Amino acid sequence: MIKKTKNKNTSSQSLATNKLSTASDNTLISVLENLPIGVVVFNSNKILFLNKIALKVFKTTKELKKTIYNHSIFDFLLPEYHKRIKENNIKILNGEHFEPFELKIRNAKNEIIDLEVKSNAIIFNGQKAIQTIFTDISEQVKFRDELFEAKQNLEQITQNANDLIYFYTYHPKPKYIYISPSIKKILGYTPQDFYRDGNLGSKIVVDKKGYKNFEAIIGKKQKNNTLKHTSTSFEYKTKSGKLVWLEDNYSPIYDESGKIKFVLGISRDITKEKTAQIELEQRWNNYKNLLDTSPIGIFIHEGYCIYGNKTAAQILEVKDPKKLIGKNLVEFIVPEQRQRGIERIQRAVKGEELSDLSYKAITIKGNFIDVELKTVPFVYNGRKVVQTTITNISAEKKLQREKLSAEVAEESNKKLKEEINYRQKIQHELVTQTTKYEAIFNNTSHLIWTVDRNLKITSFNKNYGDYIKLLFDHNLSTGEHITDIHTKTKNSINIGFWVNKYKDIFKNKKDNKVDFFEIKDTSHKDKTYYREIFLHPIRNSKGEIAEIAIIGQNTTERRLAEQKIIEQSAKLQAIFESGTQLIWTVDKNYFFTSFNQNFSDAMFNVYGVKPTLDRKVYKPQTTKVGKAYHQWLITKYDEVFEKATSIEFTTEQLDSNGKKLYRQIFIHPILKNGEVEEISCISNDVTELRYLQDQSINQAAKLNSIFESSSHLIWTVDKEFKATSFNKNFSNVFKLYNKVEPILNSQLHTQLHKESKPSTNLIGIIYIKKCFLVIL
Repeated sequence: MIKKTKNKNTSSQSLATNKLSTASDNTLISVLENLPIGVVVFNSNKILFLNKIALKVFKTTKELKKTIYNHSIFDFLLPEYHKRIKENNIKILNGEHFEPFELKIRNAKNEIIDLEVKSNAIIFNGQKAIQTIFTDISEQVKFRDELFEAKQNLEQITQNANDLIYFYTYHPKPKYIYISPSIKKILGYTPQDFYRDGNLGSKIVVDKKGYKNFEAIIGKKQKNNTLKHTSTSFEYKTKSGKLVWLEDNYSPIYDESGKIKFVLGISRDITKEKTAQIELEQRWNNYKNLLDTSPIGIFIHEGYCIYGNKTAAQILEVKDPKKLIGKNLVEFIVPEQRQRGIERIQRAVKGEELSDLSYKAITIKGNFIDVELKTVPFVYNGRKVVQTTITNISAEKKLQREKLSAEVAEESNKKLKEEINYRQKIQHELVTQTTKYEAIFNNTSHLIWTVDRNLKITSFNKNYGDYIKLLFDHNLSTGEHITDIHTKTKNSINIGFWVNKYKDIFKNKKDNKVDFFEIKDTSHKDKTYYREIFLHPIRNSKGEIAEIAIIGQNTTERRLAEQKIIEQSAKLQAIFESGTQLIWTVDKNYFFTSFNQNFSDAMFNVYGVKPTLDRKVYKPQTTKVGKAYHQWLITKYDEVFEKATSIEFTTEQLDSNGKKLYRQIFIHPILKNGEVEEISCISNDVTELRYLQDQSINQAAKLNSIFESSSHLIWTVDKEFKATSFNKNFSNVFKLYNKVEPILNSQLHTQLHKESKPSTNLIGIIYIKKCFLVIL
């Protein structure tokens, strides 16, 4: 029942009611005719008055307008409302008041119309009558039903989905139109919690300011009709207090006029990924902090400096460590020792760990100092580089030269030992951290690799190496150009794709957002694989993209499952259209929801009309017999809907040429959540079988007539001498001579009268003078 609201119709209703009580019938009719809403006045037998709006809603023809007042209002009401309206009319005439409610009528064009009605008692032409004011709400009901059906379908899709799916609008006020049941599993709240509070998301998000700013932007874009696909991620607090990260994707949904009606949101729980990312970043920050605060000078370089800590800068008398970035560290060594330094760096890059070695260095201020360098291979941001620790040993040299006292030397040695122990500890921690990063890198299920601006593979994990082997039968190595991968297979086209993709990002990528796409690959063994690809730009200190980090996720099983579903649907369709049966399904409103070609052809053959799926009640024949048959079939539908059990019956019809057709029909309920949502019908043509049965019955009747009308005695016996049939003449003669009725399926000679039995073993009836034996 729809709630009554104060509007123009309500004002008109009050005006109509006041006029009825004070004006004459002619004045009343004049007022009602000009009302902007439909008005009908009727009693229990017939319609007394319809205004112009009502006639328009009823779509009366010229002929019907002449006889409309001979009709009853119940001629237009659907049958299911008759009882209720009759009961309401009695109560209204007794003075009771009813709120507006909805019902359905069938207009003169056989269309179903949804109305909101309000009735009250009046005196019309001197007699008590019912005045009903109504509004056509068919469009609202249609929209409401479509929305409900869409919601039901969506709930079926999202019932077991891990992702959160919702429809949301910011205008005229924030409101959730739909939210999938998975919200309970993800955040602990029910869909009803979000329906009640359209701003609940902003209350449970951790970064409230950032979320508020983001929502303001999305809301403005919806209003301005400029919203495109947008992604973001926020941390939320669940109902139980647990923190989860959700990746939110927003897409616009447009109405018929091209305006953004609401926003489709899909949220994915990325807590594990985010936690791993945060943990990785935290480890790197810890590592970097460890380097920054280390009392040992540390450089990371590949000839030119990539990183230098504060201690290293202080040793070289550089105030800001950032000023070391990009400088060639060999230039700080005195010229006569530079070649030795270059050779050691080259050996370290190849993986050799070198022992400590002393050098004479020149600081930025031109001072000469004695340093000790330790060079080891290192991987930094996926690149093979060198880590060098630098220690200023000038003081030690000075102590040696000045030959300090044993006490001072011992103290110095003690401090030096502590420093060495601390340096060894730092080195051990660095090696441990590096090992952990490599474990994370190689123990994920994803493919991970990096590419530099020269399109060379700078790092990759085992999964990616195995994938390249699978696709191209190629053993990948760090430093290879991607075009060095063997291109003898059909996958050579994919190499070109990656070249263009990388070049485009290095050249045109302006932001730091992740690029996402899906790619299909075929291995050298002709097996197909699908991957989701995420490309992350890695920028250097100048803001330039130095490398691209790529993560690939295997989606092959999901895509193959989708293809399998499509193939299964095709098989079901083939079964649906095969055979000679007529197959169709009907919903509770008697609308066809599906049918096969046989059904369509049969309906056309019988009625000359093709069935449709356009959500209209199907009326195949306008004759009295056709209407009666159609209504009878609807009662069969209703029986299955009400009892939720299958039924079987045979029907007799006339086709368009007047020929009789017999069909055997099976109707089965289709249950959804324990209720009959639709029914399925299967019909077989049994016309030929019926004709054969009729002929068999007629033939049997003729034979029986001959059997009984003859003056002969006729009977049959089987191999055991049991009587299998006899006519009435035989029965009478047998009884006359043997004093008993003959019995079917018994040996008649055992029933013979004692005096009439022959002395021999001859079997027969001795009183019959002459007979004809026919062997069957």
